[in-house]
Amino acid sequence: MNTATTFASPHLASSVLFLLGLTSPTFGATDASIAALEGSWIRNEEVSEDPVQKTASLWRDPERASVALTGLSTSLAERMGRLRISVEGGRVRLRNAEHEVVELPEDGSAVADQYGNRHRASVLPGTLEIETARPGWLLIETFYLQSGQLHRVIEVQSERFPNLRFLTVYERSGDAPPMATLPADDTSRFARPAAIRIVPPRRGHHELLTGRVEVETLIVDRTIGSVEFLLDGRRRRRIRKPPFRTPLNLAQPPREQALEVRAYSIRGAFVGEDRIVLNRIDPRFGVRIVAVTPHEPDGAYVDVDVRVAVPRGAGLERVAFYRNEQLVETVDDLARYGATGGFRRVRGSLPALDLSQQDYVRVTASLVDGRELEDAQLLEGVTFKGEVDVQLVHLQVLVVEAEGAPVGGLTAADFRIVEDGEPKAAEEVQQAGEVPLLLGMAIDSSASMKPVWNQLRSVAGTFLETSLAAEDRAFLVDFDESIRLLQPLTGSTPTLKARLERLIPNGGTALNDGILFSLVQYENEPGRRALIVVTDGMDIDSRSEPEQAAGFAERTGIPIYFIDLGRDRIALVNGHTPDGESAGASLMRTARSGDHVLRMRQQAQQSGGRLFGIDPELPPPDFLDEVRQVFDQIREDLRRQHVLAYYSNRPVGAAIEPGVQVLRDGLTVKSVLPLDRVD
Repeated sequence: MNTATTFASPHLASSVLFLLGLTSPTFGATDASIAALEGSWIRNEEVSEDPVQKTASLWRDPERASVALTGLSTSLAERMGRLRISVEGGRVRLRNAEHEVVELPEDGSAVADQYGNRHRASVLPGTLEIETARPGWLLIETFYLQSGQLHRVIEVQSERFPNLRFLTVYERSGDAPPMATLPADDTSRFARPAAIRIVPPRRGHHELLTGRVEVETLIVDRTIGSVEFLLDGRRRRRIRKPPFRTPLNLAQPPREQALEVRAYSIRGAFVGEDRIVLNRIDPRFGVRIVAVTPHEPDGAYVDVDVRVAVPRGAGLERVAFYRNEQLVETVDDLARYGATGGFRRVRGSLPALDLSQQDYVRVTASLVDGRELEDAQLLEGVTFKGEVDVQLVHLQVLVVEAEGAPVGGLTAADFRIVEDGEPKAAEEVQQAGEVPLLLGMAIDSSASMKPVWNQLRSVAGTFLETSLAAEDRAFLVDFDESIRLLQPLTGSTPTLKARLERLIPNGGTALNDGILFSLVQYENEPGRRALIVVTDGMDIDSRSEPEQAAGFAERTGIPIYFIDLGRDRIALVNGHTPDGESAGASLMRTARSGDHVLRMRQQAQQSGGRLFGIDPELPPPDFLDEVRQVFDQIREDLRRQHVLAYYSNRPVGAAIEPGVQVLRDGLTVKSVLPLDRVD
């Protein structure tokens, strides 16, 4: 499988090594995770894409298709009929239909071939990725199993031509060894090229979904021709034309349910899938006395009702009830609750005779893993307290001065929380450094970004290096007319910086799709959240609507910070026509309309973020200074966020919409965003 021959055009410059520095496991440590890929494979012609036909379809006149790209796709097609994968002697071997062999070492280091190409391998569970690079070109091959078939996705990125993506599906040949078992680790899906994503249905903060809901999808792979919708493993709908969305009826009363989508090409090949869990309850560990009521008829005892929030995967071992410091009752028959997470109601009784003003009830809740929390309440004067259902709510809050500078170091006494017209006390205020940050960065890698690419990439890498604390994590998304998860969530800044080096600016722009795709990456991860979008603001290729991204960001607590590098008109010096031929002179075209800027401003304001504009035609030193200043302002916003916690009386499953005010003069609450989890 010598893909190097496809890059052998004499006009290409000599190869350079892409220093990825990946933290993914090397083959020596993880060859068992790709054991299921080993063996001999034969191309399934019925469901595989034809590289030559797909390349020709990029041009309005197929006869004028680029000679270089046509040659590349023809070379690939000749070599993809058969494939053999093996791991031998610390090296991974791939042999193609032409009996050409590529061997890559287990330590992930790069290997050069006689054509000047550099090859490198990386592995995630159940997935093998081979990268072939030279200046201005990048070819990425991703191999993974799906429904017993081997899927091979080839992506070609170039500075001069449209990006290409081919899917080849293989069946095992008759002489193949028995298939190994894939690991159960679901992280393997992050290494695969994204095809489809579920946009979580609209809901209020802490609201549980029930009844009829609209389920929407984000289509990443444009070869998708139909989508199946499944609920709890049962097929409910199959939609055969865009937009791929459908109403579904959820359980009443609400409960945890699994929502899945499976996407197929027009020819019936499986393209990809996504899965989310609706109404997933995974609270932070907590205990709260919610009711103290007299025990009828004589009032000699009081019943104490306690609500315990149990994190998913943890087990509630016991709840102990004390009058003052004397243990009165222990409830330890709690195995029936299991370890599914959620809220537990436990009742105990205490003697209530001869109460004094100093008498109190104290309750401790203990988990199986040893964690323990307590709550206490004076008994005098509260024996007729009505039962109240409470849940702990977390809010991400940004406070600014009159000039707009963010303010940190505030305490619970500085805030006023109002819910349903009633004031609520802030139980806890955490500073930004006390709550880990989940940072997303979505980068526009379209052709119009090329003039500022090297400077921007350098500053973005420095920002990541200086902004992430030890417990923080970040992910990278790049988008042109397609969308890619460049790097899943990681705390490794060297990995993030190395992935930035992998990008090649080219193609169109699917800005809204890129934003929406980035937002769904956060899923149910705990912590503060923020998304940075670097773009020239033009959107000509998105399938989703701008309102989808802004609304989803607002209800999930993700502020969007836009760095706008757009121009009203741009010159394409020595450009190429849409058919890939040299234009011979500079071309002027409209870059965007005022609507593009207005949409970004609205999305930033609606989500609690900001819009920063930078003129890309500034002299390089001035441009770099402007970019650094913008990243510095974003860093200050992130470092001065607060996380407020308070107890809500709203029933479990009901939407919560609190108001937050800051009590210090001269300060204003800029944004209040809900957080589902803070661990």
